[in-house]
Amino acid sequence: MVPKMLLFTPETVDSLLSSCKNSTEINKFHFPAFFKPVHGYQWQRHIKNKGMLVRSPGELRIALQNIRKFDLKAILQEIVVGPASEQFEISLYVDTKGDISGPFVMRKWRSFPRELGTGTYGTSLIDPTLSTIAQSLALKMGIRGFANMEFKLDACDSTFKFIEVNPRVWQQVGLATDCGLDLLLTQYLDLTKQQFSPVTQYQAGVHWIDPITDLLANPSFYDWIRVFHSATSRGILAIDDPWPAVRTIFLSRRFFGLLKALLKKTWLMLATR
Repeated sequence: MVPKMLLFTPETVDSLLSSCKNSTEINKFHFPAFFKPVHGYQWQRHIKNKGMLVRSPGELRIALQNIRKFDLKAILQEIVVGPASEQFEISLYVDTKGDISGPFVMRKWRSFPRELGTGTYGTSLIDPTLSTIAQSLALKMGIRGFANMEFKLDACDSTFKFIEVNPRVWQQVGLATDCGLDLLLTQYLDLTKQQFSPVTQYQAGVHWIDPITDLLANPSFYDWIRVFHSATSRGILAIDDPWPAVRTIFLSRRFFGLLKALLKKTWLMLATR
């Protein structure tokens, strides 16, 4: 099951922009919708975001004009109804023999941006249904290496909708390692032609947090402290490797947002004492 999608290539974009009216297919599309890249690495060079929310055919035309400048391919995807906490990531590694390590399932409790962003707080869990679907998709697509798949539980019909797959290491890969599923080591052993056995077992109920970016997801200060304390797996803010946290706080485009969130939460904490 997948949400409704439309693919835009440079050729189809030219056709749409040259016509006086939007196509019937676009006019029938349910807005707001998510406009995102086919190839994220190309998109990041020019657009500088993960994707964008478009609220009408008019906004879509503006987005199409922007991507046409750079000959990018994009997808318009229907937004699956439901809170961000109903998003699940299933990750695995397919070795050179075609054997699968994983799948590893994580539920995303918070994201930034809140509805269509990257996970900032999540928990490992066991879900045989999603694991089976992920394995089947990986085999049918002929994937080799990493695959990070995203699903969301649709509040309208209570079915999992397949959102996308990224054939790369994902941000929360450290959570899988902390749960006993070291997929990075598996890849190293596989590519260096050393002996190893596919690993499928891991610990459920382990919490992961990106403590810096999670502040932007706007949890209450006490909830942020609670999660930070309970999370035994963390994306950045490591004492023995502080540079990623320093870079995120002071050298990224999110600096002022982080500073505002920190000041707001500090003020609320002092005001409620």
